[in-house]
Amino acid sequence: MEREPWLNLFLLAILCPLITEITCPNPRSFGNGEVSPHQRQYFVNDTTHYACYSGYDFRGSGTRVCQANGKWSGGTPVCGRNSDRCPDPGIPPGSTRDGNIFNIDDKVTYRCDSKLTLIGSKERICRENGQWTGTEPECYADFTYDTPEEASEGFSSSLKANLAVSQQYEGTDQHGKKIRVGKGGKLDIYIALDVSDSIDEEDFEKAKDVIKTLIEKVYDEPDDTPERITVDLEVKGIKVKDYIPHPRYDVKLKKDLGIPEYYEFDVALIQLVDPVIMGPDLRPICIPCTKEMGPDLRPICIPCTKETSGALKLSDREGTCRKHQEELMSSDTVKASFMSVTGKDIEQKLITIKQGKWRDACVEDAKKAEGITATNAKAIVTDNFLCSGGIEPTVDDIACKGDSGGATFVVPGNRLVQVLHPLCCVLMRISVLAKGVTLSQKMGAFFGNGEVSPHQRQYFVNDTTHYTCYSGYDFRGSGTRVCQANGKWSGGTPVCGRNSDRCPDPGIPPGSTRDGNIFNIDDTVTYRCDSKLTLIGSKERICRENGQWTGTEPECYADFTYDTPEEASEGFSSSLITNLGVSQQYEGTDQYGKKIRVSKGGKIDIYIALDVSDSIDEEDFEKAKDVIKTLIEKISYYEVSPNYEILIFATDVVRIVSMRDFKSGQKSDLSDILKRLQDYKYSSKGDRTGTNIALAYRSILESMQIENERNKEEFKQTQHVVIMFTDGQANMGGNPKPLVDQIKYLVQQNSPSEEQENLEMYVFGMGDDVNAGDMNDFKTDRPNEKFFFKLKTMNELQETFDEMIGIKVKDYIPHPRYDVKLKKDMGIPEYYEFDVALIQLVDPVIMGPDLRPICIPCTKETSGALKLSDREGTCRKHQEELMSSDTVKASFMSVDGNNIERKLITIKQGQWRDACVEDAKKAEGITATNAKAIVTDNFLCSGGIEPTVDDITCKGDSGGATFVVPGNRLVQVGIVSWGVKDLCKNTRKPKADSHTRDYHTNLFSAEVREFLKTYLGDGKLGTPLTFL
Repeated sequence: MEREPWLNLFLLAILCPLITEITCPNPRSFGNGEVSPHQRQYFVNDTTHYACYSGYDFRGSGTRVCQANGKWSGGTPVCGRNSDRCPDPGIPPGSTRDGNIFNIDDKVTYRCDSKLTLIGSKERICRENGQWTGTEPECYADFTYDTPEEASEGFSSSLKANLAVSQQYEGTDQHGKKIRVGKGGKLDIYIALDVSDSIDEEDFEKAKDVIKTLIEKVYDEPDDTPERITVDLEVKGIKVKDYIPHPRYDVKLKKDLGIPEYYEFDVALIQLVDPVIMGPDLRPICIPCTKEMGPDLRPICIPCTKETSGALKLSDREGTCRKHQEELMSSDTVKASFMSVTGKDIEQKLITIKQGKWRDACVEDAKKAEGITATNAKAIVTDNFLCSGGIEPTVDDIACKGDSGGATFVVPGNRLVQVLHPLCCVLMRISVLAKGVTLSQKMGAFFGNGEVSPHQRQYFVNDTTHYTCYSGYDFRGSGTRVCQANGKWSGGTPVCGRNSDRCPDPGIPPGSTRDGNIFNIDDTVTYRCDSKLTLIGSKERICRENGQWTGTEPECYADFTYDTPEEASEGFSSSLITNLGVSQQYEGTDQYGKKIRVSKGGKIDIYIALDVSDSIDEEDFEKAKDVIKTLIEKISYYEVSPNYEILIFATDVVRIVSMRDFKSGQKSDLSDILKRLQDYKYSSKGDRTGTNIALAYRSILESMQIENERNKEEFKQTQHVVIMFTDGQANMGGNPKPLVDQIKYLVQQNSPSEEQENLEMYVFGMGDDVNAGDMNDFKTDRPNEKFFFKLKTMNELQETFDEMIGIKVKDYIPHPRYDVKLKKDMGIPEYYEFDVALIQLVDPVIMGPDLRPICIPCTKETSGALKLSDREGTCRKHQEELMSSDTVKASFMSVDGNNIERKLITIKQGQWRDACVEDAKKAEGITATNAKAIVTDNFLCSGGIEPTVDDITCKGDSGGATFVVPGNRLVQVGIVSWGVKDLCKNTRKPKADSHTRDYHTNLFSAEVREFLKTYLGDGKLGTPLTFL
């Protein structure tokens, strides 16, 4: 069978996966409630949500994610009434259950769907104690497996329960598990190991090591007692499930500054595999403190939370983060404690936190630490540290090695409160303890005219939110968003609006609030971000007469928020490359809402400024030079040849090349310019190491003024681009904003019209400490465009520009029923039914004289192309118009090197189809005897030499459109899928024989149409089509 994926830019595309995709069992049998979304198959990272009908109680996981091991996250969701003796045992995904009465001795039985294996109990009986016998079943596919964490949790929770018990009585229930070894009891362990030929020798040897490890874990010494085993397991058996360090913690950050080990942001969250069993000697730190603690457990509270306000007896009005700080940390000396472990003893140590007049001396002593040579103590101990110790005004206990990581706490009244620097808990809206933006419940309230779920105080990485509108409001944006590792939500801002005003509702991005709810001409909306978040974008937007908002949609960035290379590449290239790539468009042509600003024959001047001050590391500076080199090389691929000015600045500005010199031809050779850039060393600035951003913009302004004076008309027709690489930490030269405003004014007043500003100002954040707030003023703002980028590292910035060239795929959506291995056991090694996928490109394809759109059948748009009235325009009528005869003349496009050739075929139907289908059995590797099992009605068939000699497909043609040409319009009726013979090994123009057949996915198939309608009928992937 000849087959090779091929991307056809202007047609529907298909791909042939080479490996079986992992799916999770279908949860369609969820009783007494609803599961969404409904899908035939659920792939890795697909998310499902569960809700009960009225009158039923929910338990289990309300949201589950399909994991890479073929299992759903969380526990089985159940909707029950809890009116019987036993609770509803649920219906695990992929299974069906017989039995719906749950009283004593009632039975339920389970079976798994075809191709799935039941693991657990097929039958369970309700016992008198209200518990079900047996184990909850699971349905495993061939590729399903348990993760080490699951196996460890399941095995150890059973075995260790028996090993560790010394005080429990027989029959005590521990999380639903019977403890069967009483005090003084014995435990016999039998271990069996398979060594048959079906077991590889390597696996056998590893299994022996596993058994050895297990025995060593259980018996540490020959004379172990049950009590000794208990202690060993307590000490040795703690396993970490997840470790989340602060994203800005870097112990070597200031090594070159004479601080060999630097501990700012030395904080992490550790999640254990097994929960800690609380007891009278174990006092937890609760986040947040809760009401469930018993008399033997005293919770420790985290400041800046509503729960701690309650502990401090503050009203809702009084309960602010500032008030907490006043209550707990207002004096120059604050009595506090930490816990220190010595052997088996835990002792409370007493300290005094030094503030006010006592702090400077405390911080200054940091310079006396071994190995530190830095002279600035505040570079060692920043304001993110508290300080204790010394003998004044009181003698403090001191911390020993091993105490690091323990809580420092104060005891107001009789409650423990852990004291953190205020930056660590900003009203629970931003948590620098987590790798993601975390928004308060207020974020839900700020989603106007609809609901967001789930409501949480904080949202961590991989948390998912869902949005719905109230009745009467129209939804746009992303209905589901995921908190990503870069501290940003996936997708676009969800909005519920009425669309009754001149401009659409501009939405309220997460972490922000908006003033203004009327959206007519000249109405204004203003935004601000929550505390500790920085607004990037437009603080104010105005509704224009054309129904568009001025400026850029704002975003709220935390210190740790960054743009991914994909985001930066998409945002930067969609703005800049629009200018570079246009040659045939007319001035002002609108392309998906974006104005094309360079008319045919237009000019573009690019100014690039690079920060080399001491706040930029030498390594980042060198990488930035490489980035600029890459950028210039990428731009050179386009048909517009820009003019350049490149400058490097610290206290002073050094021009690598000026705009005037470049245009005059004195220094216009790009290779020479890039060499001069590369030859500039980090040390070349000498002692002039300040950060004078204002001078850099002044230099650019002066160059622009010279160009304007020299030729005003040419200046008006020129697109001006400014690209700044800096951390924004200006410490001299004054505020750069007035100079940026002068640049904007100079270009604006010379623009052909107010609507078409010929200026784009970009800012790329460099280094670990980016002043995003100030840098927001250094850029331009326009709708649907992005001009500020903060990358995690300079390597990612390099990746950004590497991605500017080439076709980039934004999303790939295969048909849910496509399974190439579905009929392998039937003698069909590769099965291509529903071999169709949608590929969404990052950048839209630009239509031109050599690129023609193609119509999809069964849509209102194609009715227009076929000149059918609304009454006539049905799917059946389309099929009659296009596919009514026994032979249908059709075509597909074939690529040979740089040439694209149209190939002619005849689709066989009626009396010709059976012979065409029968030849499928002649394909290499197929042993099936029923041709219709290979080629179903979801395929079209072409090829052979009767009644005409058809062109045949070659490898590489798969995925191309099979189309007919009624009148002068192209209508796609199929997709090239696979062929019987590969005759193209030696030539791209082989001669057909009687059995060279090709098969095409049929777009008139009901299942294929439904798939297309799901994604193309509602605007999920571009402009929506109206399906009939």
